Amino acid sequence: PSKVRAKAMGIIVGVASSAFLFTALMGVYLLRVLPLSGWRYIFFIGSAIAIAVWFVRRLVPESPRFYLDRGMPEEAMQTLEEIERKTKKGVGRELPQPTPINLTQSARGAGIGELFGSKYRWRTIHSALAYVFDSMGFYGFVTFLPLILVARHFTIVNSLSYIAVADIGTIIGGFGLFFVGDRIQRKDVMALSGLIIAASTFILAYAVSPVFVMLFGFISSFFDQLSYGALSIYLGEIFPTRLRTSGAGLTNALARLVSVAGIFYLGVALAGKPSLQLVFIASSWLVFSAIIGLGGVRVNKRMLEEVSP
Repeated sequence: PSKVRAKAMGIIVGVASSAFLFTALMGVYLLRVLPLSGWRYIFFIGSAIAIAVWFVRRLVPESPRFYLDRGMPEEAMQTLEEIERKTKKGVGRELPQPTPINLTQSARGAGIGELFGSKYRWRTIHSALAYVFDSMGFYGFVTFLPLILVARHFTIVNSLSYIAVADIGTIIGGFGLFFVGDRIQRKDVMALSGLIIAASTFILAYAVSPVFVMLFGFISSFFDQLSYGALSIYLGEIFPTRLRTSGAGLTNALARLVSVAGIFYLGVALAGKPSLQLVFIASSWLVFSAIIGLGGVRVNKRMLEEVSP
């Protein structure tokens, strides 16, 4: 429901974020036990989990909106009734009667081409640009921070230990969305988070103490995951049901493509210059904040059909 979307996503992101801490701790253990081949087992564990997801996804119901958009009202009603039945069983009481709404839903659009039509063109471009710089900031940070610490004469095992402490911030940041995501506009949460991450990363660029590495790594991780959760909901809200997956998928794909190129350039051009690498990452977050803060859409506590008719 519109009033608790961020709370739900906060729980999901908070639980999912535990993977960062688990992976860092597992990396520390495996590299101590198997210094030469331990890293291979990390990839094996990840692939095994990916296979498990294939079966877990069967437990997730399709959206009633999805069925309605495709002219399948019976399937939509069956899905809705099943969701209501499980919810009633979970809360142990009758559910309140739904409130009638008067919203005019647009006729079916012209497919993916509608993303670049006059109605949603700006949202598509704006969200793609925001996601590009978010990805460059995030993946640049998690990719290069261990290498940057090693370049500063920390061992790889100690580097992973420091990052494991910082990753606790990732878990707390995910759950943090539960408390602020429905109270503060999503775009404001993301813009403010980007500014704080940029400031923390600038400090990390010149930090030499392990305490500073863990402290500002913790702060960066906290606000990165807070921002990620808000962005995940936001992309599902600014496109209508008929375009939601296409819009989110397109912006995500563009972001990954451009960020891979940017991080590759960063790794080659700034190799051996850890401070400049972190400055580049911080700059990406500053651009992200500007894009999302100035051009974002207000979505909190609004029905999806109201935000994206």
